Amino acid sequence: MPATIIFTDLGLAKVNTASGSEAAVVITEVALGDGGGALYDPTTDQVALLGEVIRRPFDRRAQTEASSWMINAVFPSADLPAMTLREVGFFDQDGDLIVVAAGLDYPTADLGAYDFVLDQTITLDRVAEGAIIVDGPDWALVDHIAEDLAAHAIFTQALAQAAERIVVLERAQVPIGTIVDSAGPVAPDGWMTADGRALARDEYPELWAAIGDAWGAGDGATTFNIPELRTEFRRGADLGRGELPALEIGTWQADEIRAHKHGISPAAVSDANANVDGPDLNNDGQSVSETDLFGGEETRPRAVSVHPIIRVR
Repeated sequence: MPATIIFTDLGLAKVNTASGSEAAVVITEVALGDGGGALYDPTTDQVALLGEVIRRPFDRRAQTEASSWMINAVFPSADLPAMTLREVGFFDQDGDLIVVAAGLDYPTADLGAYDFVLDQTITLDRVAEGAIIVDGPDWALVDHIAEDLAAHAIFTQALAQAAERIVVLERAQVPIGTIVDSAGPVAPDGWMTADGRALARDEYPELWAAIGDAWGAGDGATTFNIPELRTEFRRGADLGRGELPALEIGTWQADEIRAHKHGISPAAVSDANANVDGPDLNNDGQSVSETDLFGGEETRPRAVSVHPIIRVR
């Protein structure tokens, strides 16, 4: 379903009333919603989002052209619950829904610890008439979009309606090839369980460039392997330190106990003498002993199991 953005009936009525007057429609807040759990086409009779999750005022705004406002809102990761973004609403100073966008399908849970940034450009003739004003701190546009895309570009969602768009940006991107632990059983979009599987080199060129065949060359021609980290402890590679030169990235080691020895108490022994006809025979005996068997099925420190995942896209 393509994403669309429309004025609500109430919003359009307010704009029409404001045209040519001093009573401009002042847009003050933006809200994110999950669409009530499903994608949908927005309707002009909407007075609310179907599943509003969070709302906040704008962080920056600027009139980029005579008929255009660019508005910006940053949703800190600490305030944004895990959700799938399916709708965006723009509200005026009276709390009325003026503009609604729906048809998005973007899981904000993928952002992890990163803030969610929403930029919206609205272009309408009535902006030039002064009928629509955005309230918020001024935004000095000094190559803002080019700068943000170069430094942080991760996601852009274009809206289908001409001259109007929503751009959603993740402020920072975790490098492809990064390994982290997840507390859940399912790897998020762009990540895979680090299970040693073979991937096609032409389908994952950035990951192939990042890790090469350090974790396995696949078929030696068209595929390569990602790390197999299930049930494994991880250890830093030597990387020129000289402590363990053979310990390169991707090197696997079996479990091992460092060479050592234990003191033990000897088994009980006694001298034995035997007298028979002929020469005397004396046997001092020999002590043989060993420790009792103890321990478990493997050598390990205290541990807790997690889900190892790797960024692949």
